[in-house]
Amino acid sequence: MKKISVVARPDHSLNIFNRIKSVSTKDIYFNFFTFNIFYEKSIVRKVVKKIDFIKSDVKVSFLITFFEHVNRFFISKGIDTGRFFYAICNLYFSVVIPKSKLLHVWPMYAYGDWVRNRADVVLAECYEANPLYVKKVFAEEYAKYDVGISKVKLFRDVHNHDVLTHFEHIIVPSKYIVQSYSGYIDKSKFIVNPFGTLGLEFNGRSKTLNKNKKFVFVGKVCLEKGFGRFLEAISELQGIEFIFIGAIDNICQKLITEKKQYLSSVKFLGRKNKDELFNIVKTCDFIFLPSLSDAYSLAVMEGLSFGLPCLISNKTGNLEDVHFHKLGDSFDVDCKIDFVKKIHQFNTMTDFHYTEYISNIQTYFNSEASGYIKRLNEIYERNL
Repeated sequence: MKKISVVARPDHSLNIFNRIKSVSTKDIYFNFFTFNIFYEKSIVRKVVKKIDFIKSDVKVSFLITFFEHVNRFFISKGIDTGRFFYAICNLYFSVVIPKSKLLHVWPMYAYGDWVRNRADVVLAECYEANPLYVKKVFAEEYAKYDVGISKVKLFRDVHNHDVLTHFEHIIVPSKYIVQSYSGYIDKSKFIVNPFGTLGLEFNGRSKTLNKNKKFVFVGKVCLEKGFGRFLEAISELQGIEFIFIGAIDNICQKLITEKKQYLSSVKFLGRKNKDELFNIVKTCDFIFLPSLSDAYSLAVMEGLSFGLPCLISNKTGNLEDVHFHKLGDSFDVDCKIDFVKKIHQFNTMTDFHYTEYISNIQTYFNSEASGYIKRLNEIYERNL
């Protein structure tokens, strides 16, 4: 029996664990490790609500969970302890990961030689765009508003980039990530496997257009998510209703004050819990994301799950699925004319075309429910 070890965060490894049995061949044995998660019967469940819980036999690393949160705490205080965190990962996994035929690992936890010492074949799964490329894009955006971006190079960013260059097989959810590594890593090393529905189910069968159409944005209101580009176009989008759900950073709060005269039809609702968020999203017509860089947006998938066609930037990883399955449209985030044009096209969409989009979205959720895991299983079998 061929053994595969998976080392990942819960949002990935649990999705794999919950679905792999229905599509994997009988001669493959899976050995899962995950962290930032606790067992369902753990006492932690009574005091912590934001951590996922599991009742399966996935191996849970409480040690890495603890040290990852310690690392995040120090980084939030301006102290980069990344080198120590990854050294701990190296020591821990070099001991607990059994020798396997294939190791499927997330590069941010692949510090040290333990990776190649524990498997014949290593698959790296990278769900983030090249941090060096992204930081350059964000720095240029911040400079437009005379705001400096931190020049501190976190160890994790350099590490994630450098480690990835040593892998021969790199799984990514979108071509956008491949493009972000252009000039850094040979594109032949990449295997594109879209995340698909991310385990979400379709709940938009009865969607109809509002008389006054509503565009909703979900996420942090910041320059990185393209809020500056939205404000640059807002004078040409008067009378169209936009709803922003999420925290607003200080820079954008200042920009909102400066553009106040153009924002009469724009609502900023701040943070919402999941139930409140979903109840608002269900009342809207479209989800839009003008992001400057998004490897694969969960917010877009959540909007689609409620039957909302999406309008996203060309720097969003969901782009390929959106175009191929006709789930919405995209625009060039560097072209205000294109952004304004697409918003107006959506705002004048007919009921007939809206119903077509909803039908496409429902078909997509039905066909892609296990799409990611089926493709992943094929990747496993090709490399065993």
